[in-house]
Amino acid sequence: MIKNLGLIILLLASFYGFSQKSKFDSLYNIASEAKTDLDKAFYYDEASRAVLRYNPDSSLTIALLGLEYALKTKNDTVIADSYNSLGTIYKTISDYPKAISSLKKALNHAEKVKALRQIENANSSIGLIYLEQGNFSAALEVNYKILLNAKNRNDTFAIAQTLNNIANNYFEQGLYDKALENYQQAYEYAVLMNSEFGQCLLLGNLGACYYKNKQYDLALEHYQKSYDISLKIEDIEGVGIMYGSFASVYFDQKDYDKAMDYQLKALDIKQQMNDKHGESICLNEVGKIYHETGNIAKGIFYAKGALNIAKEIGALELERDANEALFKMFEDKGDKINAYFYYRNHIQLRDSLINEETKKKDIRNELNFQFQKQHFTDSLNQAKKDEIALQEIEKERVKADAQKKLTYVFIIAFVIMLALSGLIFKQYKVKKLSYEIIEKQKKEVEEQSQIISEKSKEITDSINYAKSIQTALLTEDAEWQKISEDYFVF
Repeated sequence: MIKNLGLIILLLASFYGFSQKSKFDSLYNIASEAKTDLDKAFYYDEASRAVLRYNPDSSLTIALLGLEYALKTKNDTVIADSYNSLGTIYKTISDYPKAISSLKKALNHAEKVKALRQIENANSSIGLIYLEQGNFSAALEVNYKILLNAKNRNDTFAIAQTLNNIANNYFEQGLYDKALENYQQAYEYAVLMNSEFGQCLLLGNLGACYYKNKQYDLALEHYQKSYDISLKIEDIEGVGIMYGSFASVYFDQKDYDKAMDYQLKALDIKQQMNDKHGESICLNEVGKIYHETGNIAKGIFYAKGALNIAKEIGALELERDANEALFKMFEDKGDKINAYFYYRNHIQLRDSLINEETKKKDIRNELNFQFQKQHFTDSLNQAKKDEIALQEIEKERVKADAQKKLTYVFIIAFVIMLALSGLIFKQYKVKKLSYEIIEKQKKEVEEQSQIISEKSKEITDSINYAKSIQTALLTEDAEWQKISEDYFVF
């Protein structure tokens, strides 16, 4: 049965590659013959997407060509689409720095014209990259913002996609019940939209949660449903993922032959797709199977291969897992030096990925989202519970903030007192100057009054002196009467 399934997958892969190449050829020819920069940018972008899954290198070359024409259009929406495509391609080949750079450029252009679809595509991809790098808080923060916007405009597809991404975040942190809750919500939206691809993806994710909870029957049931849909819709990547999922269940059940068979098939698909992240996972799992079956040398070989790829792409959670596997292998081998070396690396990576501060930030992000969506009663109730739980955590911060505010009050009061002192001193100087001016004017008035008084006295003395002279020279009235008695006038 397994051999027959393998044959079906090989045939399906060939058909998938042929059909996608045919679509690519058609789009590429249209782009080459297009007359305008806008049409060339659009069709080269579509062609790069068509070839991405089976030839990421060619996809990158064509996407860069499409970007050249997009930039010529000076159309921010078109440019944002091109940068988004580049970011997706760089993410696929695990070149995270270039992926983040491209997606931030997409955001920059999209935000200029408020192109919501391009903004959310870029944010969603950035969130996935943060998740793959183990930056859980940043990933969760981005996705809750997207979810809020999607629910506000009732965008069913965006809601389902973002719920899945949020669930992925919780899954990576080992919070499987929270992950299961969000995956289930996303699956219901996928059924509502009649999206077979979405259902396929989410059934696999639900199976992974059951697997982590050691509910193997439920895990296999969901994996099988996802696998069947992957075959139906010709999703080779999905088939590869389910191979790895089957292998994990059989490994836990100690059926190592089946586990190895499925894991090697998964590895082959990851390598064909140049999926470095997936390849690292598969190599580590193959190494663990060899370890369990007693072939420690081969186990170390594959685990080191996984570790090298994880370091190359900067995937901290994969480095953590590979270091843990190598620690156990060297410990069983009796090589204590190497065992200690890889154990120490594993612990350091584990602590840097999941620590108390990261969990606190994640709770706060969820709490902020729930408070903003008050009409979702269940979310609001949960937010209130979370708020109570966070009170103790925030206690010291609030105390520090209060102390800081008190310091600011003292500083402001001191500045005000200083300003008032300056004002009072200035007013005193003004009053003193006014008093000096008035005293000076008063003195001048007194001096003028003295001068006038002296002049008046001089004038009065002169008049009196003249009068005395006149009196001395003129005859008095009595004398004139004596003289005039003997005379008369005609």
